[in-house]
Amino acid sequence: MRHRFRILITLVLSVLFSMALASLSAQSAVAPKVTPTVESVCLVAPDIIAITIHDGTVSLAKQTKYIPQPDDKIDKQGLARWLSRKGQFVGAIAGKKGDVLMPFDTMVKPSLKDAVLQDSRSYAISSTKDGNYRKPVSPIKVYRKTRPYNMARTNPWMFEAVLEHIIYLKMPSAVKAGNSYEISFRSLPLVKRSFKLDINRLVSDSIHVTQIGFRPDDPVKIGFVSCWMGDGGGLGYRAGTPFRLVDQATGQTVFHGKSQLSKRATDLTEDAYKRNYNLTDVYQLDFSSYNRAGNYRVVIDGLGCSLPFKIAPDAWRAPFRTSVRGLYHQRSGIKLGPPYTSFVKQRDFHPDDGVKIQISTTAIIDTANGPMGNDAEPTNFGLLVKGATDELLPNAWGGYHDAGDWDRKVLHLISSRNLLDLVMIYPEFSQKFNLNIPESGGKLPDMLDEALYGLDVYRRLQTPDGGIRGGIESEEHPQYGDTSWQESLRVFAYAPDAWSSYWYAGTAARAALALGKYDPTLAEQYRGSALLAMEWAEKHQNDPPTAIGHVGASKKWLIGLSLIGLIVLFLKYRRSAVCRRRWVYVLATLLLLVTFLKGMGATAEPQYPVALHRQHLIRDARNFAAAELFRLTGDDRWNKIFVDTTQLNKPNSELLLWQKHDQSEAAWVYAQITRSGVDKAVQARCKEAIVIAANERIATTELAAFRWSKYIWRPFGFGAPSTPDATTMIWAHQLTRDPKYITGMVRAAQFGAGANPMNMCMTTGVGLKYPKNPLQVDSRITSQTAPEGLTVGGAMDVTSVVFGDWARKLLKPYCYPDIEKWPSVESYMDVFWNALLCEFTIHEVLSPNFYCWGYLAARK
Repeated sequence: MRHRFRILITLVLSVLFSMALASLSAQSAVAPKVTPTVESVCLVAPDIIAITIHDGTVSLAKQTKYIPQPDDKIDKQGLARWLSRKGQFVGAIAGKKGDVLMPFDTMVKPSLKDAVLQDSRSYAISSTKDGNYRKPVSPIKVYRKTRPYNMARTNPWMFEAVLEHIIYLKMPSAVKAGNSYEISFRSLPLVKRSFKLDINRLVSDSIHVTQIGFRPDDPVKIGFVSCWMGDGGGLGYRAGTPFRLVDQATGQTVFHGKSQLSKRATDLTEDAYKRNYNLTDVYQLDFSSYNRAGNYRVVIDGLGCSLPFKIAPDAWRAPFRTSVRGLYHQRSGIKLGPPYTSFVKQRDFHPDDGVKIQISTTAIIDTANGPMGNDAEPTNFGLLVKGATDELLPNAWGGYHDAGDWDRKVLHLISSRNLLDLVMIYPEFSQKFNLNIPESGGKLPDMLDEALYGLDVYRRLQTPDGGIRGGIESEEHPQYGDTSWQESLRVFAYAPDAWSSYWYAGTAARAALALGKYDPTLAEQYRGSALLAMEWAEKHQNDPPTAIGHVGASKKWLIGLSLIGLIVLFLKYRRSAVCRRRWVYVLATLLLLVTFLKGMGATAEPQYPVALHRQHLIRDARNFAAAELFRLTGDDRWNKIFVDTTQLNKPNSELLLWQKHDQSEAAWVYAQITRSGVDKAVQARCKEAIVIAANERIATTELAAFRWSKYIWRPFGFGAPSTPDATTMIWAHQLTRDPKYITGMVRAAQFGAGANPMNMCMTTGVGLKYPKNPLQVDSRITSQTAPEGLTVGGAMDVTSVVFGDWARKLLKPYCYPDIEKWPSVESYMDVFWNALLCEFTIHEVLSPNFYCWGYLAARK
């Protein structure tokens, strides 16, 4: 009996033990990633080992149903609704009905100490084959750079980062090719890391090459070598250093070359601002003459190799497809998901779901969301909301969202125009090009269907007499916790205005032209809509502003007079022996203080007079629309308007002249027209101006260390250099067929394709390394991987006024060296909450990117 009891006890204990083990296994399966971890080890010099360490993890919050509890308190800050329980913030109330709770993110905080990270005694390198490292050897110097690679929102206004440390170990002697080495972390909670110095396989952070690759006939194929070691400064390399091109499949060397100096760190000529954005010398690796298809790495003996890339006739095709699909992933008004994409989004902003769009009496041109930006008003939404009416607009859906906002604005029509251009320039390519969108398989090319999706919302919003509304916008930036289909704020449609109507008329005319060979009936609809919008704009081009944002100099006198009054009162009061009427002085002082504060509150002067800025914009939009309608119809009325309004009426005219005009696209349209009646002299000047602008962009690629391109006075950032500024080069190539413009385009595309110090392609879903945390709200709130095709604003001059104090303050505590001491080309930090680095726009970033990649992909 006792024996049976022992057996029974043993069985029970065995079962319990097995269950405990299973429980532990299950827990370990879902446990957060162990932190900190060594992500990679490489060489940046024969005697300098670079170790990348990630410290901390972020667990993104997920929406839950809000179930009120007795001690709940909702703290309204502006339009936000923060929920606290027992004195602690727990998240935000989201959704129009307030029935959704968006908790805050959670995280495992970084644990490594800076002093230990930079202590040479924390590291030891050993090797069984290298005599210099038979016994563990510590570095003689340790350098470091640290930045955030993600951030958790843990409170209404608290953002905490997980960190990426790159540690540079300066060793007393070089490590040797073919040997294996082990890194021990004596004072750090890190697992030992072994690496074999296989030069053909060990990727070096200091070798930067495209992750897109090249076509065999690309006239330029280049990579770069550079390294900024944080507090160790720029790492010096030598011009003339040999490099090799190695075939991935065979391991054979197929090309030999030598590095060339691209830019010294002391050379302050990268743009008109007399800047150098690299903080280290940069060297170029040129293998342009090699044109055999295959998969390759660039190798430098004693250093390592690049990430792999291909040379193939279709090298640009898949990246272009991904980039255009960024538009599809930003579509508003439809449901997204399989079989077209793995990214899931419910239908948003559609009237059939009960969404109400109120009409505003404010036109987009008179707001900061329009082409005038902050010249119109200092904030984005004030004038739109001020013009609110109770009138609702039916059928107001469609268009594209901009990154962290739900706006659909007529500026986005640049994307439609660029797609229409590619369809008309390369009809055979476009007909065979499948984007896997809901319209695929129809009678129109997919690229044309996508162009029309971006355009159709404005045709639906067209007033019966032809006016075009500038788009649809919420009353504020999205509230934390809301997805696009849960928008809890009021939504407005802008009033029609001449600028928007001209802008649309030109685009609709181009659509009609492109549709002619595919769907004549639809082409006629767009033709009629374009003409109706043009006629409306002609009648309303001189209408006064719908709202006044800047009060300008008229209130500056308030500040001056009130200051004088306050000084006089102060002096008089001090000298007065009698204080019987002190209340008079107090009242007068209060009135003057109110006047002073009112004057201070008057918005600052815009960059140049609002009325003049507005007038120039309307004139330029009219010029563009007239060119498109003349190209479409041949009606000399439009030809005459174009000639009368062009600013390209003398030799060496510029397409864009700051504070004067921007008639770039109008010139491109007029330069292509073959109809009778075209003004040959003006047309020649249009072509000349395009060539001048394209040559200026080529010149910037020669000045920039990493061969990016931008308008020389454009600030460094938000698309420059992550997006190639190649539009004028495309036009110049079409007009002249000069191959130097293809060279310029390929060069300009390298930085955004991954040939940069971060070795990161700046478009999601392209290459081996790309942004994981772009400011795309729907994916963040639903904890999904960000959809492909989003080109982020990217690297930026973090010392500039444009970058802003808030953005600096957000990153500053987590950067070493100080954020303002980082090289601009390496300043991209993959932090969702930093809009200027991680946001994107349809018209400024996505469109020029796919336009360049598409032209390079489709060219014959």
